[in-house]
Amino acid sequence: MRILIAGTWDEGPGYPRTDALRRALVGLGHDVRQCRVDPPAEGRSRVALVSRPWRWPAYLRANRRTRSVLRAELQRAIGEFTPDAVLVPYPGHLAVRVVRDVFRGPVVLDLFLSAWSTAVVDRGMFPAWSPPARFLRHLDAAACEAADLVLLDTPEHTADVRSRTSLPADRFDWVPICDPAAPPWLESAGESSGSARTRVLFFGTGVPLHGLPVWIDAWVATPDVDVTLIGGDPRSRQRARDLLGDRLQLLGRFESMCRIRAEIDRADLVCGIVGTSSKARLVVPYKVVHALAHGRPVLTADSPAVRGLLAPGVDCLTVSAGDPGALQAAMLRFVGLGAAGRSRLRRAARARFDASFSLAAVSARLGPAFERVVSCPKPGSSVENLLQRPASARAPATSVTSITSAVPVR
Repeated sequence: MRILIAGTWDEGPGYPRTDALRRALVGLGHDVRQCRVDPPAEGRSRVALVSRPWRWPAYLRANRRTRSVLRAELQRAIGEFTPDAVLVPYPGHLAVRVVRDVFRGPVVLDLFLSAWSTAVVDRGMFPAWSPPARFLRHLDAAACEAADLVLLDTPEHTADVRSRTSLPADRFDWVPICDPAAPPWLESAGESSGSARTRVLFFGTGVPLHGLPVWIDAWVATPDVDVTLIGGDPRSRQRARDLLGDRLQLLGRFESMCRIRAEIDRADLVCGIVGTSSKARLVVPYKVVHALAHGRPVLTADSPAVRGLLAPGVDCLTVSAGDPGALQAAMLRFVGLGAAGRSRLRRAARARFDASFSLAAVSARLGPAFERVVSCPKPGSSVENLLQRPASARAPATSVTSITSAVPVR
């Protein structure tokens, strides 16, 4: 199958989602090429933009220019490559509508995150009744309507997003998140250094989903643990410094993925999320998956998403969300584990990564999703014509070629 990845996605070590989807498709034997245009705002600057709706008109004007460039490049790429399907990576809310206008075949959107639930439910930027919230809800719905298949990261998240559209269930599917740069598993790398104290690691931006204030309360009440903190909001960082003193190793708000991986390898226990928002119950965050990939015990909130993809008590430790007392008790139990118990948790953590969050796990769900959307076209779709090609015309290849590599828009 010929698959074109097209859009304005973020690249780099902090954005593993698209890399994982691309690697999985190539590993399945598909001929994968990409058509990428630089977005008008990337990463952290885009997050800041969402909280400032008075800046949205200027952003939308800039995005209009970006979409104009994307349209031209996409027309050229489709003419050269004649794909069987187009994948629009996250963030693709606006790009997917350009793709839909240009390409008559199957369009797969990796929505990944709902703009509405992230800004309104999790981060509380706007009341649900407000004009910005209504706009974001419309943005989600319009993006889903433009695609033939919409991907998210867990079954629970998928059902939640679908419930806010009028679209049928078969328009949606889920593919787990993945750490495509996961290190090879060496159990000896996870052995304790012999220190009498337990090293706990928190890394993340400190958004409400993470529950950093709850973690700090629990750390203060658990004197047997030393804490390494990467990221967090300024207020929480200062509070941790004031309350934990010499027990705290405070690193930068933003560290390289290389440094984060090194700290994961040093940690005895990695902190997941304990936020109480409804979104926190729908996802398995990257920090949990990174810990599993490194074979590290992880402590996170119990949730339907976690219970659906992990086995609490076997490959992870869970507590009630938002409860510092439960976190303290769980950390104390972990401190009391012997070497055999910690080793068992480490092995189970890596086994869970391999089974549920590896490239193989992504491929196992992504491959059938693409086969289904290409082989079962909507009535009148031009994909019906694509399916008439001889098999030789759709012979798979094993490399990724960039038709348009990071076309800049200023």
